[in-house]
Amino acid sequence: MTRDPWNSDQPRMYFGRSAAEQVARGGDLQGLEVSPWVIARLRELTGIGPGDHPPRFTISAVRAMSTQTMLVILRSSGVQVDVGRFAELAAPYASAWEMSEEAWRPLPSADPEFLGLAACELWRRLLPGRPSLEMLDERMQEGYDLLEESEQERACEVWIWLGYDLCRALSPDADTLEEACADFDALNILRNWLGDLRQELYNTGRQYPELGQRAAALFEHLYWQFDPSEERYSLRCAQADLLYAQGLAQQGDEILQELIEDWPQKWEATARLSDQLSGAGNSPEYLDIDRAIALLESTLAGPVEEREHLQARLLDLKARKS
Repeated sequence: MTRDPWNSDQPRMYFGRSAAEQVARGGDLQGLEVSPWVIARLRELTGIGPGDHPPRFTISAVRAMSTQTMLVILRSSGVQVDVGRFAELAAPYASAWEMSEEAWRPLPSADPEFLGLAACELWRRLLPGRPSLEMLDERMQEGYDLLEESEQERACEVWIWLGYDLCRALSPDADTLEEACADFDALNILRNWLGDLRQELYNTGRQYPELGQRAAALFEHLYWQFDPSEERYSLRCAQADLLYAQGLAQQGDEILQELIEDWPQKWEATARLSDQLSGAGNSPEYLDIDRAIALLESTLAGPVEEREHLQARLLDLKARKS
């Protein structure tokens, strides 16, 4: 059963309920361009279609059709689909809906929403190993549904594969996360999802070491996906957190030391490493307050931004030592 995205303590959607209903009816939101796929998702969730009528076609209704039924309706719309050559047709595209708009030539009377939904469903059935952007959006939601059911391990499994598939599907030429995700129209906010991914993988990875190792590998993969940017720094910090959670303090240290050297103006890596050295480590042998103090003093002697975060830690550690 799909969770109600509006009954959440941590809203992750672009849309509140009233905005979702407005979009589902066919209304515009000032300054926000909503993709046809997201409109279809909102119509599925609200049960509202154009003009306040029930939607003529929904994701679940099209999913309940047999492949043959879909092909018959497509033919009546002027679209001939060769199932055997579907992979060839889809090859230039990441989005099934975009494929329906650009590669199919329907009759003027054809319903474009059905064409888009049919393209998404045929892609899901015929190309399961190469998920479309629409399938990735649903997989993101599946993870949230599993979290609502307290299935943290399964949610993390789903999201780890989602992370790799997103890297394959998004623009390989993008330098930043924002550029890479420009074409990813989803029901949930991607940047919020990345924060949730990081937190859930950290929490769950501490209980399941094998999962934690895979999570750390994913964040390293994401790190190398982008040229130097804010995202790379944040992703590398996340990888260090996951290694510490596995008790792999030396590997976590190496990553944070690398970040401190390469990004002397940023404070987060120094804060993380000093926290580990001053008591957040996984073993008593790791405690080294003198090293933590020296690290903080060294970073504060340079061009670091938001210095107050490190100064507070330094004062606390000196007080503890005295």
